[in-house]
Amino acid sequence: MKKKSVHILGLLMVSHGFTHLILNSLGALLPLVRLEFTLTYTQIGILMFTLSMLTSVGSLAMGFISDRMNRLWLISQMFFIVAILSPFFLLARNGVLLFSFLGIICLCIAVFHPAAQAHLSHSYLHKRGEIFGFYEVGGSLGMVIAPSFALGIASIWGWKSVYAAYALPALLLAFGVGRTTEGGVYLYNNKNSKPAVRFLDGLKTILSSRRLRLVYVIQGAIACIFSIILSYFTIFMVDIHGFKILHAGYLLTFLLCGGVLGKFVGGKTSDIWGRNRVMGVSFALLIPLYFLFSFVGGLPALIILSFFLGLVSHMIFPVIIASIGDYAMEEIGLTYGLQSLVGFGFGAISSLVVGVLADLFDIIIIFRFLTGASLMGLTCVFLLALENRRNSVQRSEPGS
Repeated sequence: MKKKSVHILGLLMVSHGFTHLILNSLGALLPLVRLEFTLTYTQIGILMFTLSMLTSVGSLAMGFISDRMNRLWLISQMFFIVAILSPFFLLARNGVLLFSFLGIICLCIAVFHPAAQAHLSHSYLHKRGEIFGFYEVGGSLGMVIAPSFALGIASIWGWKSVYAAYALPALLLAFGVGRTTEGGVYLYNNKNSKPAVRFLDGLKTILSSRRLRLVYVIQGAIACIFSIILSYFTIFMVDIHGFKILHAGYLLTFLLCGGVLGKFVGGKTSDIWGRNRVMGVSFALLIPLYFLFSFVGGLPALIILSFFLGLVSHMIFPVIIASIGDYAMEEIGLTYGLQSLVGFGFGAISSLVVGVLADLFDIIIIFRFLTGASLMGLTCVFLLALENRRNSVQRSEPGS
């Protein structure tokens, strides 16, 4: 791997970590936000649904744009905007303004995932699983830092100051990524049609692939799992197991630490054992873990379970991203943008539905929902394996 390529991969790993530091801080802060604004579970679900949908729709649009502009330049400009907006959280005095700022930040971050993933997929044609494993490790490190960082600052200066603290690192990343944009990469562009026509044609081409459709459903399944865990894990530990908010945040940190290892292991092993095998085993292992969480108590046992839940669930993420790179034909930025749309969209809907169900019944119902999502993912992995085998047979036939 060339020195410049290593430098860019490192920058994108750090950038990925920082975007998830911003996005996942809110999950740890939700108990404090709920107390300040007296929110119900349903209202929490609505808040997370709205923010996720803003990110998902923005990702689709920015994925399309990233196929026609320098992707690293787009990421750099996004960080500049975040650096400018972050300090305004300290000036906000009402909930509407605060949540509006959160929405704008989510729209900015929508730039990152499709642009960064398309750049890496285009730049690394071999060992995609390993490369995206490293990329996802960066994101997981941001998630690991987020609960302790956010709760630590919030306990001293209040939860609004957490977002103001992101201004300086965002500015540094804007300059760092901006310096790498010289030269850029080849970006697909058809100037013979209007942007709207190219956008619709790109979507039709992407969705015509049965394999990509199955990967998107798998993405939706793991997005449901991940969103529910991030949105309700700390609240579950506080309301059901009686932990203090800070201790619940530490358990979430253990879960995310397992995710750091899981993303590296998942990406690496998918290059060796095959993508479908890694995803299938991961979904199958999640189901007994949910049952253990529903009745096991005690801090030591919950620490171990949290770590393994994070490890197993996070193994799937780099494999999905690598699979999309394997199957994408044209408009790779839009292909990854659609992945983000599905991921954030499914995550948003699941958070909203689980919030309503938790108010109607009990928060323990989240584990039934998680089991259903895992079974859906496992089924689609099996169908994807059959589709891959069918395509291999067709290519091997004479005259194909």
